[in-house]
Amino acid sequence: MSTNPIFSLLRSTDPYEQLIASVIQFESQPVFDLETKKRQSEAYKEVLGTVDSSLSALHTLVKSFGESLSNPFAARIAQVPEDSPFTISAGDSAAFGSHSIRVDRLASTDQRVAQQYYRDNDELRTFFDTNGSQTFGVLVASPTDDDPLNRVTIDVTVDPVGLTNEEILDEIDAAIETAMSDAVDAGLIRAAEKVSTSVVNETSDVARLTMRAGKTGFANRIALSDSAQGLLAELQISSSNVVAEATPQIIPPSSASVTGTALTFPLSINGSNRNLSLSVDGQNLDITLSNGSYATINDIADELQSQLGGSVVVSTDNDALVLSSAATGTLSSIQITGGNAVTDLGLEVMAIPEYGDDQTLGLLPGGMITDIGTSESDSSLNAKIVVDGLAVYRSTNQITDAVEGVSIDLLETSTTASEFVIDSDTDSIRGSVDEFIEKYNSIITLIKDQTFVDGDLDIRATLAGDTTFTNLRFALRSSVTAQVTGQSIGAPSFLGDLGIDIEADGTLKVADEEKLTSAVKSDAEAVRSFFDGSGGVATRLETLIDTYVGTGGIISFLEEAIEQRIKGFDNRLDTLNERLDRRETQLRREFAQLQEVLQTLGGQQNFLSAIFG
Repeated sequence: MSTNPIFSLLRSTDPYEQLIASVIQFESQPVFDLETKKRQSEAYKEVLGTVDSSLSALHTLVKSFGESLSNPFAARIAQVPEDSPFTISAGDSAAFGSHSIRVDRLASTDQRVAQQYYRDNDELRTFFDTNGSQTFGVLVASPTDDDPLNRVTIDVTVDPVGLTNEEILDEIDAAIETAMSDAVDAGLIRAAEKVSTSVVNETSDVARLTMRAGKTGFANRIALSDSAQGLLAELQISSSNVVAEATPQIIPPSSASVTGTALTFPLSINGSNRNLSLSVDGQNLDITLSNGSYATINDIADELQSQLGGSVVVSTDNDALVLSSAATGTLSSIQITGGNAVTDLGLEVMAIPEYGDDQTLGLLPGGMITDIGTSESDSSLNAKIVVDGLAVYRSTNQITDAVEGVSIDLLETSTTASEFVIDSDTDSIRGSVDEFIEKYNSIITLIKDQTFVDGDLDIRATLAGDTTFTNLRFALRSSVTAQVTGQSIGAPSFLGDLGIDIEADGTLKVADEEKLTSAVKSDAEAVRSFFDGSGGVATRLETLIDTYVGTGGIISFLEEAIEQRIKGFDNRLDTLNERLDRRETQLRREFAQLQEVLQTLGGQQNFLSAIFG
C-alpha cells in the first residue's frame, strides 16, 4: 500500500515516529547479522558451484583418457601420398603399419536402357492395342538387419492413352516413378533405394527409356519380372545383353559397285580394239585395253584406273576386278553396258544399274549398360580393389571393412598400387596434453584464489581456512608429480620426462616443446600409458576427483549443507521481521495512547488556568 508523501513528511518530523524508528533500528541488529551471514553463505555456495564446474571439466577429460571410444591417445592418422586414387580415414582401432591399394574398378549403379524408338512412330501403340493394360514388377534391393539380401517387388501398371512412341514412353516413365514414390510413402523401401527412370531423346527423332538403380553395386542391382504379354521384352529393357553405347548407330552411305569373276594369269588380251563401256552416275565411259599379256590382276586394275580417272574406283578381290562409283548414296550408280572385253575381264553386261545406299540410322537394341554378372566377385557393378595383394569386392566406393579400423573412399581407378601408412595422430595427442594442462591449471588457480588470505590487508577469500579445498589442491599436485610406475624402459615416468614443469604456484607448463613433441612422435603408446595406465596421472586424478564431484561427492554434500543453512537463515529472518513488525505496531500504539493522555492533561491544564487566572 503506497504512503501519502505529505503524511510521510509529517511522520518523519514527528518525534514519536523518530523514536519508534530508532528503537526498531536498534532491535533490527540481529536481522542485519543474519543477512550478512546469508550473503556469505550464498557467496560460498556460488564458489562451490564454480569449483565443481572446473573440477568436473578436468574429471571428464581424464576419464576420457581411459575410454576406448574417446581416448585421445588412441587417435590414428593415415598418411596418404598426394594424387592417390583414394582417401583414407583411420579409426582408433586401426593397427599401425603400411598397406598398399590398387583400384581396379569403381562401383557403379545398375542401369538399363530400352531399345531405341522413332519418337513419332506408333509401334508401342500397336502393342498396347493388341495386348491391353500391362503390369510388370521391379524388384528393389532394400536390406534389413535380419535380411541383408531383402528385395521388395513393386508392381507397375501401364495403360497408356498416348498415340506415339514418345508419348507412351513418357507414360511408362511416369507409372514407374509413381509406383516407386508410393512404395516409399508406404514404408516398403527407403527413398534412396527407389529405381529412377527417364526418357532420353538421343536425336531429334529417336528416344528410349532408361532405368537406374538407387544405389551402387551388385547387391543393389535391378531385377525385373515381365508382364504376361511381355512389355519389358518388347522394350528390350529386360535383355541380358550388354549395350556398349547408348548412342545411335550411324551407317555411312555406300558406293555402288560391280564385282567380276576371278581371272587366270598371265592374261592375254589379243588384237586391237578390245574395249569396255560403262555408265557411271549417268555418264558413259569407254575404255580401250592394249594388246598384250598382263602378269597380275593389279596390272589390269592399274590400266583400267588410269583410263577411268576419279569417277570410278578400281580394286581387286581374290584376282577379281571390283569397279565402284566414287560417289555414294542413291545418287551414285554404275552399270556395265557392253564391249568386247567384258568376257576377258570376267564381267557381264548389267540390265539394271546398281545403286549405293543412302545414310541409314540403325536403331540400337536395349539391355544393360554394365555387365551385372552373377555374384559379388564377377559383377562389373562392384568396386574392385587389391589390398596388400588380395582382391576385395564391394557394392560401394566407401569401403569400411577391408582393413580393420580404416575407411577407404575410392576416387578413381589406377594401374599401380599406392601405399598408405597408419600412425599415431600426434597433433591430436599433443592437443589433448595441452587441454589437460589448461584444465588442471584452471582448478589449481581457482582454489588458490578462493583460499587466499592476506593478514596485513585483512583480506580473506571465500574458501579461506577451508581445509577441504586446501587439501584438494595439495592432493591434485601430488597426483601429477608422483612417479608413474610400471612404465617400460625409456618411457616417461614423470611429467619432466615430457618436458612439462610444475611452477611455484602449482600450475603446469610445457617448458620443453621439442621434448614433448619428440616423446609423442617416438612412442605415443608410452605417453598414453603415462596418463591412462593403471597408475597413470589421469587414472590417479580420476580416482581423486571421483570423491569430490557428482552425486554423493564432497562438493555435493557441502552444497546441500550450505543450502540448508541458507534456508535456516531465511526462516529466522522471516521470524525476526515478523517480530519487528509486531514491535513497531506495539510501539506506535503505546505512543498513540501516550499522546492521548498528554493531550487530555494539556486540556485540563488549560481549563484550570482559565478558572484560576
